[in-house]
Amino acid sequence: MDFAVKYETARDRVLAALQGLTWTSWRELDRVGGNRYSARVRELKRQGYKIASTADPSGDGKRYRLLNLVPGLPERKYVKIYFEETDADALTRNEVTPAAAAAATKALRIFQANKHKL
Repeated sequence: MDFAVKYETARDRVLAALQGLTWTSWRELDRVGGNRYSARVRELKRQGYKIASTADPSGDGKRYRLLNLVPGLPERKYVKIYFEETDADALTRNEVTPAAAAAATKALRIFQANKHKL
């Protein structure tokens, strides 16, 4: 049994489908990468792969094309923080409320615990 194939990730299968550097239909990516193929495309972009997309000429969805087999620099990762409106308003005045500081601390801890995932 080839365990490399058995345990190949959906992201790996989407990348393999794009390796020909030609336009690939969303239907093919859906077939190999599953319903969340677009999330796998996004993960590849975050890893530095340049992937173009355009409307499919058939009028049915999009198609995708890998522009280079060698990834460039990975995209930056961002910490998403949710503030109460009043705390966000205070930040625009360069005031950091205790609630805003707590929200930022919580978001950063979650980010650091999960940043190895894409």
